[in-house]
Amino acid sequence: MAWEQRRGPKKEPLRVLVTGERDGRERTSALNVQRMANPEADFRPGSDLLEDFKANEDRKAYRPLHWRRVGDPTWRYDCAGLVLNSFWPMGPYWVTAPELYTNFLVPFGERLSSATGTVGAGDVMAFRGEGTVKHVAIILNSTPVRSLVALKIRTKDGEESTFENTAPLFGPGASSPIFTSLGINPHTIQNELLLSRYDGFEFWRIASEVRASLRFRTESGSSLDALLTVRAEDEAGNPLSGAQVLVSFPGKGEALRKGTTNGGGSVSFASIPGTTGKRLVRVFKDGYKPGEATVELMMEQPTACTIRLAKTKPPPRPDPHSHIAPPKRELVVLSVTATPERVGRGQRVEVKLVYEARGLPEKSTEEVTVDETVTLRMADGVPIFFPTKRRTLSGRPARGVKIFEGRFTKPGAYRWSCKLWANNFERNHAELTFQVQ
Repeated sequence: MAWEQRRGPKKEPLRVLVTGERDGRERTSALNVQRMANPEADFRPGSDLLEDFKANEDRKAYRPLHWRRVGDPTWRYDCAGLVLNSFWPMGPYWVTAPELYTNFLVPFGERLSSATGTVGAGDVMAFRGEGTVKHVAIILNSTPVRSLVALKIRTKDGEESTFENTAPLFGPGASSPIFTSLGINPHTIQNELLLSRYDGFEFWRIASEVRASLRFRTESGSSLDALLTVRAEDEAGNPLSGAQVLVSFPGKGEALRKGTTNGGGSVSFASIPGTTGKRLVRVFKDGYKPGEATVELMMEQPTACTIRLAKTKPPPRPDPHSHIAPPKRELVVLSVTATPERVGRGQRVEVKLVYEARGLPEKSTEEVTVDETVTLRMADGVPIFFPTKRRTLSGRPARGVKIFEGRFTKPGAYRWSCKLWANNFERNHAELTFQVQ
């Protein structure tokens, strides 16, 4: 049943001129919309009328369990108004599906040849019946399944609720006369919402660069710019004057508008480039942490947001004792000797390493665990690594002794080295060369 026959609350007509660039040239199209003369005449939240209306929807044969209600019934907008407001938040307007198709999708959009591999989130689905477009829906996402594409859409019919499908709809192509819905028997398909009254469908896309160029104004020439008021407050809710406010597109660093809050902590922007959609608002003031918020601008409707700033913490007071540096914690090599320094083949050589762990507090009972790694190599030879050993040092000073013994059958110069390290101590190492004749 057409919405005019349902005789809902009175609506006022508004003729909107839409201007945008497509294919390198500017286009202008007139879009006829309607809005409620008295917004209070809409369904009231929690009212018996609203609940009865929703219950009646649930009883209808074409509302199976494969659809989920995501928005209550409203006279503010229909299916085309839902599509228009989802991508260009111009407010709750009632727009007939043929009007949106003829004066918006066709002038500014591109018809897609097939659902498979092409249709995606943000595209519009137009349903045909009796030779004309009678319904539109928004595509939320699409998933390739073999040669088909599973679609999830959002839509509403007239003043009824807004629904999303919970079982994927499969669209084999733009010229196909029907959908097949996953998990629905063939005899149930004809009772499915959007399938029983339409004999075909099309897919349309309005490119992002075209959407960015769109401008809206009334037929009389007045601009339908978005209005924005920003209020800056401290954590207690007191107004902050002199705060800098920047408005930009989300994800973009360049500011579209700049302003400074007045004595009441507010600043207003009469015109925001891009007219509608999401904008990022950032607030800065000395002595406070920056704050930000994302707002949704709607055509002809003022938008206000309040951002609270937290004070930055004062720098810590200097410690009067901070100039006294803590003792340096380090491993110090006291001596390293080889006995004898020159030996013959097959004779025994002993390397002795003595070291200390310094920087421990005078009255501390802390024990120091030191790791020791020994490497032995001939000049220009391949190194031999000996397993790491741990040694626990205690006492004041905490002293350790490392003894290495070996016999060598191959003459030449040998280089012995030992690396020492412990947690919270500066590392150290020792080297020694002895000769085997």
